[in-house]
Amino acid sequence: DCPRFTRHLEAAYLDVMERHWRGEAPCHQSVPPQPATSPSSAFERQPRVVPPTTPPQDIPSPAEPSHNPPAMPTPVSELVAKALQHHRQGDLSRAEELYSRILERHPTHPDALHLRGVLACQRGQHAAGVAFITRAIEANPPQAPYFLNRGIALRDLQRPQEALEDFEHAIRLDPGNAAALRNRGIALRDLGRLEEGLASHDHAIRLLPHDAETYFNRGNLLQDLRRHEEALADFDRAILHNPSHAVAFNNRGNVLYTLNRPEEALMSYTEAVRLKTDFVNAWINRGKLQFELSR
Repeated sequence: DCPRFTRHLEAAYLDVMERHWRGEAPCHQSVPPQPATSPSSAFERQPRVVPPTTPPQDIPSPAEPSHNPPAMPTPVSELVAKALQHHRQGDLSRAEELYSRILERHPTHPDALHLRGVLACQRGQHAAGVAFITRAIEANPPQAPYFLNRGIALRDLQRPQEALEDFEHAIRLDPGNAAALRNRGIALRDLGRLEEGLASHDHAIRLLPHDAETYFNRGNLLQDLRRHEEALADFDRAILHNPSHAVAFNNRGNVLYTLNRPEEALMSYTEAVRLKTDFVNAWINRGKLQFELSR
C-alpha cells in the first residue's frame, strides 16, 4: 500500500544519505514486495482526518520549531515537517512513529524531542512528556516554548512550584509570551498567591486582549477573591471570544447563583450542558438549582 511504500522509501533514502555523510559508497536499496491490491481497493477514498477540537485547558498545541537547529540534512528536516503535519492533523500515531524514527538516528534532535514530549502530554503521559522536553532543553540553547510546555506538564503532575519556575524561565526568554504569563498566573493560583496570579493574567490580557482562556482563568481568580461582579464580567468576555466554552458557562452560573440571580444561573447551566452533554458538574448544578426553584 502507498503509506507502507512511502515509509520504506523514506528509510532507504535516509540510509543512502547517511552512507554519503560517512564517505561510504552507496549500495543498492530494496523495498520489500507489497501485496497485490485489487482495483476496487486501490481507488478507495482514504478516511478524512478530522482536525482535533480545541485542546482542554493547559494542554499545549504543537508549535513550529522555535529555533534554527544545527545544519541538518534535508531528509531529517523533511521528516520533522511531515511528523508535525500529522501531529497538527490529530494523527498522533503516525506523528509518534516519525518522531521515533528521527530520534533513533539523531537522539538529541531538539525539535523531535520537544514535539514528542508535547505528544506524550496530549495522551495524558505527563511524566514521559517532562522527560522528553527535559532532553530537548539539555540538547539545545534555552527556548521559551520548551520551558512553557514542560511547565504545563509539571502542573498537570501537581508540581506547581516547579511549573512556576519553568513559566518564569519562559518569560525571561520571551517577555511577550502571553501563554507563559497566563500559565504563570494559574500556577500562582495553585500556590495560593492570588494577587500575584491576578497581576500575571492582567499582563497577559494586555498582550493578547482577545484570548478566551485568559479571561476565563482570571475570572476564576476573581471568584476566589470574592470579586464576583468582576468575575462575571470576565466569564462573559471569555464566552464572547469563545461561545462554545462550556466550562465558562458553568462558572458563570456559579457566580450568578452567588449574586442571587438564580434564573440567569439556570440558563447558564443549561447552556453548559447543551454544549457539553457529558459535563457532570454542570448537570449537578442545574439539577440542584431546579430543585431549589421548584420548592
